[in-house]
Amino acid sequence: MYLKSDYRDMPFAELLNDLSPHAFIEQNSSDETKYCFLEILANLPEERLRQRIKKYLRFFQENIWEAETGKPFPTVLIICPNNEKFNYVKSYAKSKMRELDEPSLTVRLSTADKVKGFGIGGDVWVTL
Repeated sequence: MYLKSDYRDMPFAELLNDLSPHAFIEQNSSDETKYCFLEILANLPEERLRQRIKKYLRFFQENIWEAETGKPFPTVLIICPNNEKFNYVKSYAKSKMRELDEPSLTVRLSTADKVKGFGIGGDVWVTL
């Protein structure tokens, strides 16, 4: 896992700085490497939450990640501060993703309490 302070030393630092996820996760296994952007949402006004979601969707649509890295677009993991924000983000992100009609984008949501209780690798994620 790489945090924002680590981005400057990475090969695709400019891309990560542009998107500015809270963390970038690289999962290595014997047969493949998977990547994730981790976004931790604070208890922000709904407009700010929408802006964050839109930024990820624009970044995906522009195909810059794939062109610059030669890797598939990472899964987007979003941790919401509470159930109310979780439900709002889920509804908003789903509607925006339907407009995109792009099955290769994977977005997963959870709440801070679930991640605290079961860990980021636990069965805490809802896939949109």
